[in-house]
Amino acid sequence: MPWTDRPAMEWLTPAVATDQSTTEHIVADSLCSPNMVIDALLGSLPPAVFAALSVLVWATTVGSIGLWTYRDARARESGSPVVWAIGIVFALFILPYYLYRRGTRAHSPERLDHGLMTLASAGVGAFVVGAVLGPPDPVTQLYYLPAAFAGLLPVAYLLVYRGGYLRPSQ
Repeated sequence: MPWTDRPAMEWLTPAVATDQSTTEHIVADSLCSPNMVIDALLGSLPPAVFAALSVLVWATTVGSIGLWTYRDARARESGSPVVWAIGIVFALFILPYYLYRRGTRAHSPERLDHGLMTLASAGVGAFVVGAVLGPPDPVTQLYYLPAAFAGLLPVAYLLVYRGGYLRPSQ
């Protein structure tokens, strides 16, 4: 029978099993699949929620990168901390050059500097994780971004606060 002649409900029914063990196997696989659990969680929330959370993650990342760069350049007595901050926000590839070129700090980093670097690290990491592990569809990557950001916050905290990137001696 051609596919156009099949009733609509037949498309929704699972494959027909020939014996009891096959039926149990099909049901167990469909109920315990990690993709099915994730799809059920993602499908239960409207796309506007993920879009809003993604915009919030993006704004937090951009803001924390810019403010941290400005504060760090100012603490290192740079002649143009605003130019560094704007340049890094609009062209993130400048960040490694800034990290290489910067001098010594006039004073140790404050608590706000640590918090900003934690948010910036988690945000950049979330974008990388979403791009690498997510499907190539940019809209679907919005679904991965908030979860990746939340998952990477503890990692960024450990990196920044517990002997990682920013040390008081720098």
